[in-house]
Amino acid sequence: MAFWKWPHVRHYHHHLRLLGEDENAVWGVCEAGEHVRRGGAFAFVRPHDYLMAIPRVGCWSALWYPPDDLDREVYVNVNSSPVWTGDHVDIIDLDFDLLRMRDGSVNILDEDEFEQHRLEFAYPAEIVAEAQRGLAVLTETVGRPDEPFDRAWHDWYTRCFGVPPSVG
Repeated sequence: MAFWKWPHVRHYHHHLRLLGEDENAVWGVCEAGEHVRRGGAFAFVRPHDYLMAIPRVGCWSALWYPPDDLDREVYVNVNSSPVWTGDHVDIIDLDFDLLRMRDGSVNILDEDEFEQHRLEFAYPAEIVAEAQRGLAVLTETVGRPDEPFDRAWHDWYTRCFGVPPSVG
């Protein structure tokens, strides 16, 4: 899978071992020990497995934290709608992110990065609108009992980590 920054600048590139697909997303595991690339160069070795969900159509992608992370539950990227070519996916990261904690609270991240990139890269009006619309929708969805952030991920999480999620 490949994450890009606007307009088509390499960002993060890594593998995703597919677990399956449901009506919400394609689900997979980002595996511990993988060498993750950023901007085409080595960035880091993934320290843990992470459950990842990418919709066929939608303005997000999500990464669930392993059971030993007692504070963080899910990290959600606001991005362009994924472009699937077979089992490869390309996504443009639109800067905004959300972090849901295990206590259910949701934090909006990278608003300053969005504003900086909006000016620096001269985001077109439609990209600005897409990112802001995605943030608004996801802020509501991630923090309330809406799928796939309510229960849909539980079985995939158990398949990924071998234990059911501990949810508050």
